[in-house]
Amino acid sequence: MDRVYAIPGISSFEANLNFRLERDPDPGLSELGHTQVEALHRHPALETLFASKEPILLYSSPLKRTIGTAAAIQKILPEGTHMHLKALLAEGGGLYKTCPKDYTNTAMPGNTPADFEATYPHLDLDLTEISQEGWWANKVGKEEDAGPESAFWVRAAEVARWLRALQLPEGVRNLLVVGHGALFDHVLCELLGLDRTSFQVSHVNTGVTHIEFDNGLTASTQSTPLPPPRCPHRLCPRIDRRSPDPDVDDESEKHFSRGFSHKMAAGDRFLPA
Repeated sequence: MDRVYAIPGISSFEANLNFRLERDPDPGLSELGHTQVEALHRHPALETLFASKEPILLYSSPLKRTIGTAAAIQKILPEGTHMHLKALLAEGGGLYKTCPKDYTNTAMPGNTPADFEATYPHLDLDLTEISQEGWWANKVGKEEDAGPESAFWVRAAEVARWLRALQLPEGVRNLLVVGHGALFDHVLCELLGLDRTSFQVSHVNTGVTHIEFDNGLTASTQSTPLPPPRCPHRLCPRIDRRSPDPDVDDESEKHFSRGFSHKMAAGDRFLPA
């Protein structure tokens, strides 16, 4: 999703355009990202799962920063855990670049299986879902992400259907998916059957959302960030936006730190068939 930087002396449109022209279509982890990844083993929402040493099915978006995060998780998990790359989990907008001459967006094909193998020879990758033409091949421009009927929402709904229908291998009880905040915002709305136009689910970097299906009867979701940011994941009406001020007051801090838990009865559409 594009960000708007209010640079003094130019319009917000120009600031947004500058961001699009200068953005790296597929950046790796930042310095802070590497620091956070190194601390994943003690993430309060994951440490019990990691300590169990149970086999886990691991999926990741094929973008560099998610692969970097999943690679750190793979080291913690039992030996032989594959990292499955899935294009459906890419960030909103997909993989694209903006032309500086006419400002048009052009989709990029992304890495092929051979590219991934050459770039990450040290990782145990499952590339069966990656196209030989590139993981984002045959796309046009930037994926539309504005509005409840956008291509991004359609893809998020597809991810939700995939999660509901996925059959875990025998002996595996847990699925761990490494993706992107905006995608998970949309997917969670789909899983919980929320109105796309009335609610917003917000994730932050290193936020972990935990979804459980209890005998097909109920589902719950909670999230805890690492290190503790001022605005963790929460569900809120769209009018209740996150404060733009990084130095939020104590009351806001208490409100944000409560997190979110949601339960729905059997028969609601997010439940597996």
